[in-house]
Amino acid sequence: MTEQHDPDGEAQDLQVSVIVPAMDDAQFLRACLRSIREQWFPALECVVVDDGSSDDTVRIAEEFAEKDARFRVVSHPTNRGPSAARNTGLAETSAPLVTFLDADDFLYKQSLKRRVDALEAADPEMVAGTFCDWQSTPQNQGPKQPTRKAATKHSVVGFVHGPECPFIVTAPIVRRSVLSDVGGFDESLRTAEDFELWIRILRQGYTFIYVPMIGVAYRQKSDGLVFSESAFHADSAVSVIEQQYEDLSGHDDAPRLSLPLSHYQKEHAQARRLLRTYALAAANDKPDDVERISRLIPTDLDSLARAGLDVESELGAGAWRASKVIAELRTEEARNDFAAQLAERLQARPSTDG
Repeated sequence: MTEQHDPDGEAQDLQVSVIVPAMDDAQFLRACLRSIREQWFPALECVVVDDGSSDDTVRIAEEFAEKDARFRVVSHPTNRGPSAARNTGLAETSAPLVTFLDADDFLYKQSLKRRVDALEAADPEMVAGTFCDWQSTPQNQGPKQPTRKAATKHSVVGFVHGPECPFIVTAPIVRRSVLSDVGGFDESLRTAEDFELWIRILRQGYTFIYVPMIGVAYRQKSDGLVFSESAFHADSAVSVIEQQYEDLSGHDDAPRLSLPLSHYQKEHAQARRLLRTYALAAANDKPDDVERISRLIPTDLDSLARAGLDVESELGAGAWRASKVIAELRTEEARNDFAAQLAERLQARPSTDG
């Protein structure tokens, strides 16, 4: 982790950078930056990227920077759009983890800490980031605690869970190295740019882990692009959906998951059913069925996991069903241990490739 200095001059490890693109957002910027400053997580920095504002946006951002060394302000002389602003912020930071917060939105308490903790415990070769749930907020409502519980989502999100956008731009915390490797945001896009970025990351064989909390407030503004230019946004989003069904396997720079989305969704559906029935057969001590199902399960479980298959979760689902008749599996701990043992057994099978 990178070393930075806090306002009292003491060194601390920098873990995450919050990049805030802002353009004429003076009305909401204070609430946004206060929510960052009040996070129960000291090892952060905030880079406000002014994108050619003509109001008091820069002055407000500089007030925070003067009082707290964790805040910095970078300015574009002219407006270049949110993608360029986020890329500028990305280039300005050395923090290993990055999240994006629009200047009219705000964070709930522990939003950073819980997402960072989950990401630092995850496999960096497999997991690009973690994401939380979010709550829509009326345009003129001040910061309040969320009024609902987090919704149940996929514990792991991969390419297979498309074709819709998996989360809003402010929901994930992402490894900066992954963002750099895929080239950041496409600056030619004015809308659905986050959707397009997440799909590029997922097609590289990374996944995102869900943190079950509402961590971000998403302010619904009447002049927001989705409302003010709905048709334009729809065209852009449909284009990103269509891209997921393209076969990229013949390209020189083909992503790890280069086949159309439908290919991975079919594999995923088959593997889910096989893993669950494999666990049922193993729990019921049916060795012939275990062997038969094992031959049907692909040996390259890593590729399936990279597309979004949670192997232990599916085995656990089979164990849960078996627990209705097998007393030894009636505790969650027992089912988790059983699923982990089965996953290890499956991973140890010899490859049939070639």
